[in-house]
Amino acid sequence: MKFLKILLFLLLLYGNLYGLVDVAQQKKQPDREPHFTSPLIYKTGEEYEITKIDITAIPNINSLKIAVKGIKIGDAKEYLLKVLGHPDEINEMGIYFYKDKKDPLFAVVFDNDDMVRRIVLFPGLAKYAIGNTKKLLSHQLATDDELRHFLLGIEDEKIKSPTGRVTFRYLKEGFEITYIKIGSDMEDYMFFLKYPAKIRTDTK
Repeated sequence: MKFLKILLFLLLLYGNLYGLVDVAQQKKQPDREPHFTSPLIYKTGEEYEITKIDITAIPNINSLKIAVKGIKIGDAKEYLLKVLGHPDEINEMGIYFYKDKKDPLFAVVFDNDDMVRRIVLFPGLAKYAIGNTKKLLSHQLATDDELRHFLLGIEDEKIKSPTGRVTFRYLKEGFEITYIKIGSDMEDYMFFLKYPAKIRTDTK
């Protein structure tokens, strides 16, 4: 768990420092067009609970529409505590961890105004998901290009660091995947929900 917290710290603060960006140039095949890349991805007043709905079956989805146990990006810390109660762990960076026994399910990162800035989903949350959402929470999404492109589309950026960590970024949708494997004993995977870099409003 100590290694996990160190890894999370590095991912949050130094994700851009040493990576080599490989911007995908491939074109999507019409018959493989994933739900996540529909032109209009943001509409106000919509919310999909990741533990109750297969979010991969929802067109025009993005991170701002996804609730995790009732919490969304942009919610206040006060509201989070009302809905979820006190976290199972708060690390030295002030990140809230919610767990199932010892296994982390998700973590919440706040901004300086105590608003939810980022939600980190761990593989343990998959037991509460349904349909293809389970696959979003599996390291298979990082190691199987065909599966990832089918469910999420082709990433905007693929970053490989000297440490062996691979990051896939979907800037407009607000999704980020990180994966690292060291030898045969350590494998870690996280799916981030964060603010999209740009809200799509065009229909082209």
